[in-house]
This record gives sequence, C-alpha cells and structure tokens, in this order.
Amino acid sequence: MKDGKFRWFLAPFSVASIWFGIYIGPGFSGGAQLVSFFVAKSWLGVFIGPLITTTAAALICFFVLEYCRKFETYNFRTFYDHVYGKYRVFFANVKEFSAILACITISALSFATGGRLISQYTGLPFILCGIGTMAIIIFLILAGQSIVLKSSSLITVALVILIAYIGIKGVGVAWGGMSKYVEARTMNDTPFHVWVQIILYINIMVAFVDAAIPASKGQIRTRRDSIITAVMGFCLVFFSTIMMNIIFAAGMPGVAGQDLPTLWSMENVIGAGSGIKFIYTALAYLAVLSTGAGYLYGMVERYQVPLNRLLKKSTLMQRRVIIVAILACLGFYFGRVGIPQLVTTAYGIIGKINIPLFELPFLVILPVQMYILSKNNNSRFRVQELKKKNDSSTRESSNKEDVVQKETVSVSDMIVE
Repeated sequence: MKDGKFRWFLAPFSVASIWFGIYIGPGFSGGAQLVSFFVAKSWLGVFIGPLITTTAAALICFFVLEYCRKFETYNFRTFYDHVYGKYRVFFANVKEFSAILACITISALSFATGGRLISQYTGLPFILCGIGTMAIIIFLILAGQSIVLKSSSLITVALVILIAYIGIKGVGVAWGGMSKYVEARTMNDTPFHVWVQIILYINIMVAFVDAAIPASKGQIRTRRDSIITAVMGFCLVFFSTIMMNIIFAAGMPGVAGQDLPTLWSMENVIGAGSGIKFIYTALAYLAVLSTGAGYLYGMVERYQVPLNRLLKKSTLMQRRVIIVAILACLGFYFGRVGIPQLVTTAYGIIGKINIPLFELPFLVILPVQMYILSKNNNSRFRVQELKKKNDSSTRESSNKEDVVQKETVSVSDMIVE
C-alpha cells in the first residue's frame, strides 16, 4: 500500500478485515457457532464470553503482528519455526495435523451450511443441496478460484451491512427477552463446561492468524499499526458478536439446536420480511462458497506438493482432483451429522489442540522473545555507543600526542639553531 494521508487507517484496516472476513464465515453467518459455544450454554456467553475471547484474540493479534514486524517472519513455516526453535519439528507436525482437521471441518461445514440454506429456502432435499454446494466449491477450486478471491471482500462488506441491519432492527426487539435470560442467570450446563466452551472459542477467534502473517508484510510497519489493527479487529468482531448474541438469547430455548439460528431468529424473533430473508440467504451462501473455496484452495495447493512425491508422473490438475475428491467425500460424510454437533465437536477438538500448544502460549512466548530481542538490541546499541566513544577518545588522544610531538620537534629545532 502506498503511503498517503490515510495510510495510518487503511493499512491496519486491510489486515483487520482479514480477521473479520475469516471470522464471519459459514459458522458465524449461520449462527451455529455463537449459539453452540455461547448463548445455549449460559447467560455468561451473551456478553462476558465474547469480551474474554475477543480480548484474548486482540492481544494475540497484536503480539503476532509485532513479532512478524520485528523478526521479519512473514511466512507460515518461518514464523512457527522461529517461535518454537529446536522444538519446531514436534510443533510443526501437530500444527499440520490440526490444519488437516480444520480442512475436513470446513469441507463438512460448507456441505452442511450451504445445503441447509438452499434446502430451507427452496424446499429441495438437504443432501442434494449439499452435494450441489460442494460441486460449486470444487469447480471454483479447479477453475475459477481467483474470481472468488476478488469477490470475497465485496461479500464481506455486504455481510457486514446485513449484520448491522439485523443488529439495528433486532437488538431493540430482542432486548427484553435477552434481559430476562441474563437476569435469571440461566445455566444450561455445569459452570466448568461453560467456561471450557468459552475458552475453546478463542481458537475460532484467532483462526485468521495464519492468513494475517503474510498479509502484514508491508502493511504493519510500526507498533502503532499493530495496535490500531488489534483495536479495529476487536471492535468489528466484538460488536457483531454481541449484536447476534442478544438476538439469540431472546430466542432461547427455541434457538438452541437449530441448524441455522440466524434464519430462525429472523423469522421468530425479529419478524423480518421475505426480501431480507432472501438477501440473507444469498449472502450467507456466497460466504460459504467464498470461505470454502478460499480456505480449501490453500490447503489443496499445500498438500499437492507432497502428493507429487508419491505420484511423480501426475499433473498438477490430477493431484488437485484427487485431493478435492477426498475432501468432498469427507465433507459429505461428516456434514450430515448436523451443524450444531459438527461445530461443537470439530471446533472443540481443534481448540483442545491449538489453545494449549499455540494460542495461549503466544501470550507468553511472543512478548518474552520480543523483550529479549529488544534487550539484546539495546545491549548492542550500548556496545556500539561505547565503542564510538572509545574510538573518539583514541582519536583525540592520538591528535594530542601528534600536537605534543610537533611542539617537541619545534622546540628541538629551536635549540639546534
């Protein structure tokens, strides 16, 4: 991005929008992940849960961006290798395993959410709509993924506008029902499990990190840029989550267990008209296609390289077809279990891997390593300054000796004369 009058805003916003764009994928736009992890569990999930998880995500965002800026680690592999040092082989393999689970989850969630959206709006069989959704995603991966990438920002902006509309129209209507739910201190699970679910949601909040690492190159140049990015991301994610949670809380207990809580709430809590429901369905479906094709394309390109070692005579297209066919079969198999069960189980497993090994340690490891770097740099700076002083003193002493020597020679010459 070229320097300009508004660079201080536009550069951080470009990175913060990646966070928000990934966050409001099929799980959020459909509403299943907010209901499953927050609202359906207890009153703590309405406000307190999002505040804790978004704050943790903002801190991780700041530390990751600062780490990349200071150590110049703008590559996924380079970043993790640098952070974990001699333990990088173990953590790299665990991260790869986690990434494969996430890939399968996105496939299944794309099948389930896309299929359910079209099925509920048209009345067609869910399985048929899910297969159609996966077919479109496969086509985009193999032939037109660049179109999806170019349109993803427009889809994100449109979803932001729609979420804002739902929030403005629905918060006032839902406030009374939400207040009753919160004031009653409703607990639908044990306190321990409620807090575990809230903590696990941090993994969903920071799913953007691997994409933000390369995207920050050239954009995040100063500490202020990192701070502004973290604050922007916090505001976008936190307030959109709170708005939807208020509406979902007003729909409890009916909203719990729904495959598409947002659509159910638009009908039963807000009372939205058919026009708004159509727009929501269309945009949410585009978000499924955009997120599914964008994320899975990256994974296909990543894993077709090792596949080439096994199938040396295969073409790039053949390897892509093999990988997407496997993902489509896995998506079809796991996508039929139901969106709430899929979100809770799959994201729960991934969170139990990533949070203790990657995300929470980031809050300690990254600032400590940056402090050591800063301390070493200060030490080197002091050494250089001391060396400069010593060199300066040496030069001055040498100059004085030259002057004395010259004066001595002059006196000697006078005596001789």
